[in-house]
Amino acid sequence: MDWNGDGRLDLLLGERDGYITYFSRLPSGELAAGQHVNCDGAPIDVGVNSGPSVVDWESDGDLDLVVFRPDNFTWGSVVLYRNEGTDSEPVFSSCENILASGSPLELVRNWGQVQDLNADGKNDLIIGFNVWTPMSGRIFYFENIGSAVSPEFGQPELLNCDGAPISDPSYHMKPFCADMNGDGWLDLVVGYKDGTLKIFYMDPTPLHESGSMVLPGDDELYIYGSAISGEHTLSFTPGTTTVATWRIFDLTGRLVREFSLTAEAGVRSLLHFDGCSSDGSRLPNSVYVSQFSSASTLRTASMVIAR
Repeated sequence: MDWNGDGRLDLLLGERDGYITYFSRLPSGELAAGQHVNCDGAPIDVGVNSGPSVVDWESDGDLDLVVFRPDNFTWGSVVLYRNEGTDSEPVFSSCENILASGSPLELVRNWGQVQDLNADGKNDLIIGFNVWTPMSGRIFYFENIGSAVSPEFGQPELLNCDGAPISDPSYHMKPFCADMNGDGWLDLVVGYKDGTLKIFYMDPTPLHESGSMVLPGDDELYIYGSAISGEHTLSFTPGTTTVATWRIFDLTGRLVREFSLTAEAGVRSLLHFDGCSSDGSRLPNSVYVSQFSSASTLRTASMVIAR
């Protein structure tokens, strides 16, 4: 995560004591000494086990801070700190509870991520939490039913695998979304209390059943590549002839590369992204947002360059 917009990956850690610590990456590649993230001049302190997630919450071009508060007085509220400064110098002066169906989220021992899981161009919430009776850990998906600039959330869905809820009898589930197999779809990586990790791969053609996630688009679309080389390839086979656009943004929302094509029905088209911006310069190591759109498909995913 490039917290200060200098093109180098930084580190943001939630701590057991409730603070959030930021380590900036130096030009040498080493990390600078950690410093607490502040709000209104004082360190952010959620009591215990803070879980920060950095995201452009309102699609306004700057990075905001969402903090999952697992164990404090509010028992599971998820809090938004809006960035009132810039990417290079974020400033937070207040916070607010994130709501679902008009009420603050209250999930016990929650930890999660803000990510566009259903590829509709809007930020959703993916949250692991505890169920006391019987004891287990589950994962909720809160779809953004608002807009990209004004997120809203309704009732959640349990994330399932093969028709059964993804769960852990030892609770403390920690979900993270990333494209693990390079097919252009976000998969689910889950950390369990025993220290193991499991990967749940997204099925791009799920059955339309009650309670299941149906992802948009009938076209065949894959994005695959290597973070080490920075190069990625997009494969697109539309159901009907269409004009399509592939855009790549940095974490500030700046467009760094754009491709357009007219794709014929049933014919496979390939686009190659060489890891460079539109002016031919190599893009710095960071996470980038890949957005593909056509007449019937909208897909957003993350891409990593770590040469």
